[in-house]
Amino acid sequence: MASGRQLRRSLNQRSGMDRQPFVPYTNTEIKTRNEPKNLCWALQGLTDAQISDIRDMGFESLKSFSIPDIPRRLAYWLLVNYDYKRNELNVGNRIIKVTPSKVHDVFGVPMGKITVSEKRRLSKKDAIREEILHEGVQTSRAARELLEIGSRKSSKRAEPYRARALSSLSIK
Repeated sequence: MASGRQLRRSLNQRSGMDRQPFVPYTNTEIKTRNEPKNLCWALQGLTDAQISDIRDMGFESLKSFSIPDIPRRLAYWLLVNYDYKRNELNVGNRIIKVTPSKVHDVFGVPMGKITVSEKRRLSKKDAIREEILHEGVQTSRAARELLEIGSRKSSKRAEPYRARALSSLSIK
């Protein structure tokens, strides 16, 4: 199985090339963090109000999503042959341009003028800072140390500092 790191490395190595070269099918498969069956289960458990909201946003076709598994070898082949800078898939004897209209035609997702951005993920340090600022915790010197330690020290080495900082926090 190819890890995400190996796949990113292979994608970055070819970034200086003009066009994505065709990579023949191998028996390599990709590791996934989450199975699509989880999305299927989540969609089955939606309330009527949630289904209505999905319909109102234009994602009604998502309700019929029923792909529980991804063939991991095919997924790997697609990823190594996809040029993300050009939005092209090299299938050997031709190049398929991946456009918003083709994605709409295949998956039924809406095409509109609203840009959907990925939500920024909080680091552990950010999460601690948010908790301190928004949960009514008064910041002390030790709490400030806790905020700074998050990115500097490994978790085992930082544990005594975290414990000391957390014990000195006072709740309003």
